[in-house]
Amino acid sequence: MTDLDAVRQDGRTAEDTVRRFFTTLTAPGEPPPLNDLLDEDAHSHDPMNPQDTIGLDNIRAEHRMWHAAFDAAFTVEDLLAQGDRACARWTWRATHTGEFLGIAPTGRRVAMTGTTFFRLGADGKIAELWWQHDQLGLMEQLGALDELEQ
Repeated sequence: MTDLDAVRQDGRTAEDTVRRFFTTLTAPGEPPPLNDLLDEDAHSHDPMNPQDTIGLDNIRAEHRMWHAAFDAAFTVEDLLAQGDRACARWTWRATHTGEFLGIAPTGRRVAMTGTTFFRLGADGKIAELWWQHDQLGLMEQLGALDELEQ
C-alpha cells in the first residue's frame, strides 16, 4: 500500500475525514461535539489568535463562537491528501447573524477564502490543524474597518 492509498482503521481516508470536518463545522442546529473527528488533545494553529487553541473542549468553544455568529457553509475547492496529511483550499460563505468579536449582527452576506493543513493521528482523527484565512477581508465586509479608514 502506498501513502496515497492509506486508509485509517475505521475505513476512512484522510480526505474523507477532512471533508466531514468542514461539513460538520457548519451543520445547522447545535454545534456538534466533534469527538469523532478530532483527537482529545488536538492542536489548532491560527495566526489570528494570540495563542494556539489546544484540546477538544477549547476547539469546540472556538467553533461555537463562529457558529453563533454566522449561518455559514464551506466549499472545499481543492483537497490533497497523502498518508496522515491533508491540505484543503476552501471558500466560506455566511450571513452574519450574531455578535462576532464585538460586532453586532449586520445581516450581511460575507465570504472568506483560506487554506487549512491537517495532520491526522494513528486513529484517523485530526490531531493538528494550521489555518490561513482572510479574516481582514472578513472584518472589512462586516464594516469593522470603516472607522479606521476615516
